[in-house]
Formats: sequence, structure tokens, C-alpha cells
Amino acid sequence: MDNESTKHTLGNTDREDYESSSQSTPQEPKSFAEFAKDKLDSAGRELRRRLPMAGQIGAHLMHPRRLLLHSTPTQHTDVVITFPKGIPDSMLLWLLHKLRGSRPRLRVCVRQHASAQCSAFYITADDDVLLQTAEEVHLPKLLKPEFGGGYKEFTVRDMHCFQKGTSASELLNSQERSALVKHVLESARAEPGDERALEPALVLRPGQSIVPACVSRGVIASMFPLHDRKALAHLRQKWVKTLFTPQPLGTANEYWKDIAYVLFSLFNVLWACVYLETWKRYSNVLAYRWGTLDQRDDLLVEPRPLFQGEMSISSVTGRPEAQYAAWKRRLWRHCVSFPVILICLSVTALATFTLLAAQDWWETRIVYFSWVPRAFLAILIALEEEVYSRIARWLNDKENYRLETKYENHLIVKIALVCILVTPLFAAAVTSPIPARNAPRFACNTVVTK
Repeated sequence: MDNESTKHTLGNTDREDYESSSQSTPQEPKSFAEFAKDKLDSAGRELRRRLPMAGQIGAHLMHPRRLLLHSTPTQHTDVVITFPKGIPDSMLLWLLHKLRGSRPRLRVCVRQHASAQCSAFYITADDDVLLQTAEEVHLPKLLKPEFGGGYKEFTVRDMHCFQKGTSASELLNSQERSALVKHVLESARAEPGDERALEPALVLRPGQSIVPACVSRGVIASMFPLHDRKALAHLRQKWVKTLFTPQPLGTANEYWKDIAYVLFSLFNVLWACVYLETWKRYSNVLAYRWGTLDQRDDLLVEPRPLFQGEMSISSVTGRPEAQYAAWKRRLWRHCVSFPVILICLSVTALATFTLLAAQDWWETRIVYFSWVPRAFLAILIALEEEVYSRIARWLNDKENYRLETKYENHLIVKIALVCILVTPLFAAAVTSPIPARNAPRFACNTVVTK
């Protein structure tokens, strides 16, 4: 009713302005700027008179007057919420009232994006709200050395015991502030009487979280945190523009958090073979410091693409997933994989020892071409490794592991067995001394060659 009365009032005012301008008496000559302004004003009134929808379109393109009255400037922003184009002002005002209410007590600044023609909420929170929320979510923070050091769940009462615990701006970094503001946003819930506040897009239930429901139904277009320019400048100076200094893992993890595993992967690749056990110990220390020690359970990880099984509803996630009985895998591993691996290793060892015996016979009976058995041994070992690797992959595929890590670990064990067996034998055969019977002839040949 308020919108309709406003439209009628605006229409009557425009009509009166148009009639008064059309019936005005001649005036003194005006300047070019005044003449152009009058022409544009009269053209606008004529357009609104002939096209009734033009006023509504202009209202959507311009910032709503009522929202401007509720907007306040802000010096800091943690999270931005954008709304789709054409959302009713009543929904924006209701959401603004809810977010600025007694709970969650957020500081919301209304902005209009002229390029996207949509409204946005620039949201932050006071220090007391952030500290209380940090206590609610049990945020781990570092204690001062005189209080024992290590990490402990933050409490407002013991704030002086934590490092940089003088204020929320020093205690919380950019990533933690954004996460806490997001938690406060999601804690805003509908009260009795709010069921029809967002109709027809959404019907709320008492106690339902407002922001996630609005995101799922399209009332909120997107919600994202903003970058901290000071932290980015520090990272750019300490990380991007340096080549021979240690990588700032802690600083990068504090800022991005979600992509810190990329840095871990890089160091795992570089230090895989030589520093494997040392890196495991160091990664556990970092996981404890960064609060990522509790990772997702294997049942929640997505299966590898080549995993096969019967489709059924998972009891953990409730989604249809491929299932494969563990007893089938154990049966294949113990009854097929182990015997085949033992047979392959036995054949490999037998063939290698046979060729070594033939090499000894060749060097004692045949004087010339003593390198022939060693060449055959090298060719045999290469063929054995190629054939065995194919057999190991086939056996590993038949065992049908669900996770990629388990699949790769079992494949590495299978292939490493033949390498452990064959490599010392090949090294012993190649580096074996020349028999005494051939030593003088070899010495003579060496002298003649020189």
C-alpha cells in the first residue's frame, strides 16, 4: 500500500509539473545550460507520462532512498553480501533490521554497485562481538610463555593470557575475523512472526537460520570475505619478491587457511625420498600449531575415479555411492595377490641366479666375450621389471581400493619388492672382479690399447 500511494503521489506531482510547464508564460532568454536542463527535465516528464513503467525501471537503477537513510559509513569490512538485481526493498530492509538487531549485532553498511545494478551489505562486527564469538566456537590461540605456552581455546575472561591479547584487532587475523563474522551471520535465526517476511521467494520457519536459507533460495546472490591489503603487501614483499629466503608457511596459512595444503604438497614433492620421515614429524608439529590435526575421516573422502562397486546409499553421507565388500578385497589379496607375487619373485630370483651361474661358467670356459652374460643379465632384469610392474598393477586394480592413497601405497609396496631383490644382484654381477685366468690377457689388451 505504501509503494502504491508513493507511486500515485509521484505520478500526480509529475503531471502537475508537466501541465504547469506546458502552460507557462514566455520568460527572458536563458543560457544554453539552463535551456538544455529544461529540455531534459521536460523530456523526462513526458517519458514518465507516456511510459508508466519508466518510473519503476528508474527506481531499480537508482539506489533506494529508504536504504540510503539506513546506510552508515564503515572503515573496515570483513564479509560482503550481494543481492540479485531487482530484489524488493522490503526484503533488504527486513534483512538489514535482522542483522543490525540485538542478535547478532553486526555493523552493516549498505552500498549500491552501479555496474552490476545490485545492492550489497558490507558487514563487520565490533570487537566485543568477535571476542564472544571466538569463545563460542572454541578458537585455539597461542598462550604467552609465562602462562605455559602452547595453544588453548580462547576465553574472554583469560584474554590477557594470550599473545597479542590486548584487543581483537591484534588477537585475530583477517581470516579468523572473516570466519567469525560468517559464523555470526549464520547464527541469525527467524523468530515467530517472520515466516512471511521474505515471501514469495522463501517461507521461513521459527528458529531457521536466515542467511543459509537465503543463499540456497537465491535471495542472496553471493557471500564472500574481502582481502586485507596490508597482509597481501606483507606477503608480496616477503614471499613473492624473494628467492633465497625460507617460505613464510605460517603467514600464508594464517591468511588463506584453505589452500595451505598447496604449500605442503610442494614441500612433500621436493623432500619425498630423502626427508620423508623427518617431514612427517615436522608436518605433525605444523598441524598441531595450525589446528588442522583433526582431518576428515576416510569415509567422507570421495572415492577414486576407477573404484568399482555396487551403487547403494551410504550410511555416512546419505548419498548414493559405490560400495565394495572388504572381505572380497582381503580374499583376493591373500588368495591371489600374495601367491602370484611370491611366484614372480621366485621366478625372478631363479632366472637371475641362473644367469649369474652361466656368467661364471662363461668366464671360466670361454675366454672371449666375457661381457655377453652381463649384457644378457641387464636385458633380463629390464624385462623382469617391466613384466612384474604390469602384473603388480593388474593385481592392485583387482584389489579395488576405494581411496587413491591406499591404491598408490599398495602399488608402491608391490613394485618395490622386485626392485629390492633384483638391484643388489645386478650390482653384484656388474661390479664382480675379472677372473684371474683372464687378467693377464686383459692387462695386455689394456697396454696395447693405450
